[in-house]
Amino acid sequence: MEKKKIKKIRVDLLMAVVLIGIVVAGALFVPKIKGMINDNGERQHKESKEETEWVYTAKSMSDGVTKSLVAQDGNAIDDAKKAVADCSLDMFKVLIRNEDDKNNSGKNSNIVFSPLSAMMAMALVANGAQNETLKQIEDAFGIEIGKMNDFACNYMKSNEQMNPLEIGNSLWFNNSIADSVSQKFIQTNKDFYNTDIYNAPFDESTRLDINNWVAKKTHGLFDEILKEGDINKSLYLFAINTVFFESEWMDKFDKDDVEEYRFYNEDYTESRIDFLCGTDYDYIEDDNACGFSKEYKDGRFAFVALLPDENVSVEEYIESLDGEKIKSLVDGRKYIETDIRIPKFKFEDEYVLDDVFKEMGIKDILDQEKADISEFKNGFMNNIVQDVYINVKEERTTAAAVTSERVVTCNLSEDKPEKKKVYLNRPFVYMIYDNEYDIPVFIGTVRNM
Repeated sequence: MEKKKIKKIRVDLLMAVVLIGIVVAGALFVPKIKGMINDNGERQHKESKEETEWVYTAKSMSDGVTKSLVAQDGNAIDDAKKAVADCSLDMFKVLIRNEDDKNNSGKNSNIVFSPLSAMMAMALVANGAQNETLKQIEDAFGIEIGKMNDFACNYMKSNEQMNPLEIGNSLWFNNSIADSVSQKFIQTNKDFYNTDIYNAPFDESTRLDINNWVAKKTHGLFDEILKEGDINKSLYLFAINTVFFESEWMDKFDKDDVEEYRFYNEDYTESRIDFLCGTDYDYIEDDNACGFSKEYKDGRFAFVALLPDENVSVEEYIESLDGEKIKSLVDGRKYIETDIRIPKFKFEDEYVLDDVFKEMGIKDILDQEKADISEFKNGFMNNIVQDVYINVKEERTTAAAVTSERVVTCNLSEDKPEKKKVYLNRPFVYMIYDNEYDIPVFIGTVRNM
């Protein structure tokens, strides 16, 4: 997966896409993401919003569905923020442990993950679940599905005017079952997730429709999430979530801010790499780490970096984190002049998340004998995959996550402080953090360069 070039100096944190497929039988697919690639091998991004409107073959099932006004409890939203933050850290911890166990060379993998996308994807399907299947999802989330829906609605609405973060949702039903889908399910997903809902023949035209919907929502970054052969009439449903973030740094780096230094890898080797060097004034520390919060242009989102002490491993430090601690660290940042160095890095990976959800207690929806999804009789979820990419450099940060889920049927300080230094020249934790909602949109580690 390679990326794009942008003329303006900015930070592009691009998209998490969740895709859920329901199949009757046959092999499952894992979509390999393809997009527009430029001459430098970087994923191309459409600067212009003027583009040819795609004419969908699929028929809209939501044209006659009016999005209802949703009354929301402010206290409930605050509770949901904490639950989402906690669940995000829980998923990330399990993911790190699982990936380390799979890595033959030890605990050396770099990670980037979008827990927000994974939760929203699961929530879309949870609106059709019931009984123990639903209870397990709610227990893992830490909130009832109704409150998760409230949070999602509130969160999406909060981003409507600002536009650094864009979230899209769509449901694509096989026309063989579209008539049996309940109006309540459609209305709920329309009201809370502003979901585009389609009735499609699930042939080549549907594949093209889905690819073009995703391309539009991601501004052309990904234009072929489904390849030929990835869709057929045995599938029941695709549920897709996209998250797209794009913003300039509050204080930009330029070419003169790039210097070469050593990075001390977790595998005890050293790498000579380019660092982004500058000064920041939001210093973070606790008993086992120091760091900083470097804001993007609007001030709502920030790149938060946490550097564990030399005697504390990244894995140990992550295990000590939860949503409340992250909030406390970010809220407690001090106005101290801080020399910072951020390594320029680019990597990608793909994670199968079935075991992550199972270890969090979401088991029945992944079991063909136990899954209870009222909208999709005899259905169960299988092969949950997230493809991710991140590229941090002086002009911008570009990050992307594509999460696919399939449901299968078998039938500030007062005294002038001392100047600080935070050089991210050894393994560290980072996140793209929403300061208003106190949640990580993306979270990751850099352990080897």
